[in-house]
Amino acid sequence: PWKPKNVLKEKSPLWKLAMQGMAFFVRKMDGYGCILVKDSGEFKAYTLNARANMHPDGTLLERLPLVRMWIDVAGSLIPDGTMLLGEIVPDEEDMQAAGCYEYVASVLKQKVDGAVEAQDEDAYLGIYLWDILLWANHQVGRTEPYRNRIALLCDLVQSAESGKPTTGLAHALIHGANYSKKIVNAIDLLPTVPALIEPQLVSISSRCPDPISYVLELIRINEWEGVVVADPDAITPNHAWSMSSRPTRPSAFAKLKRFVEDDFIAVWDPDKGAGEWGVGKFAGLAGSVDLYQYKKNIPIYCGRCGVGFSHQMRKELVEEHKGKPFVIQVAFDGWTSKGKLVNPRYSRTRTDKATSDCRYSGPA
Repeated sequence: PWKPKNVLKEKSPLWKLAMQGMAFFVRKMDGYGCILVKDSGEFKAYTLNARANMHPDGTLLERLPLVRMWIDVAGSLIPDGTMLLGEIVPDEEDMQAAGCYEYVASVLKQKVDGAVEAQDEDAYLGIYLWDILLWANHQVGRTEPYRNRIALLCDLVQSAESGKPTTGLAHALIHGANYSKKIVNAIDLLPTVPALIEPQLVSISSRCPDPISYVLELIRINEWEGVVVADPDAITPNHAWSMSSRPTRPSAFAKLKRFVEDDFIAVWDPDKGAGEWGVGKFAGLAGSVDLYQYKKNIPIYCGRCGVGFSHQMRKELVEEHKGKPFVIQVAFDGWTSKGKLVNPRYSRTRTDKATSDCRYSGPA
């Protein structure tokens, strides 16, 4: 399924739409991507590369007891032939800030019993919904504008929480899934747990002169991973669908993320295990450097960076910097709990800084 472009480019049509206050800003969760499918009365959950079974045993859905509870109570609200895109995240709001991926991954990699026990002790996992690919065998991703798909997801979640189909969901079941009015009117559910979480759209005032800066500040204050900027009228084109899990990213969707910049000691000496040689078109050049910062005069390893270097810079690393630490400025999305950078990319070389100026800024 489609993925948003990694960066919202300034002056692009989507950027202009956002600056006019006419784009959607949909909160992006730092979870584990999944596809929830209902077919022939059965539900299955898949990873984004189409795996239903998880190592070392059992299925992805078996590791999600809260979602299975939702299905038992409200599964009839979803017709056969439906495919929902989502992100597996903790159901507790205070755990949904940037960095929740680590918790989700630690739970899902366990055996089924261990995964359930881990959630009993901390937080259960739900599915944050962000798109519909199929609805009752209709390819709504290719035919319905994004605003309609988002609205249907919200109706689905709200209907389950209230116990009765909303007007919007009733319409979608009658006209899109061939449910009769009698069947829809007879649906009377117990209100259920919010295991399927509706998309969170950021509200922008019509008087806001710079919506993008406003949303970036919200991301920073709330410690969100970021948002996806979306054209509400967009459908996802054919090139955005692939069975390889590497589809072409459509221009109607782009990530808008906060990031941090800091100075790091860069070390490239692959013969001694520091950094790597390049591969493919970068063969014979530097591939990545190791990054360090000092903490009480002790160099702390902060991860590896191989993104953002020009061809000339990779060549200079080989010819001038092998075994000679120097300072670079790195942009990144945050820190893991183990003190490694998330998505580091090279910004520039700091010839005005000494390696001793690079003080550790990560977690304790």
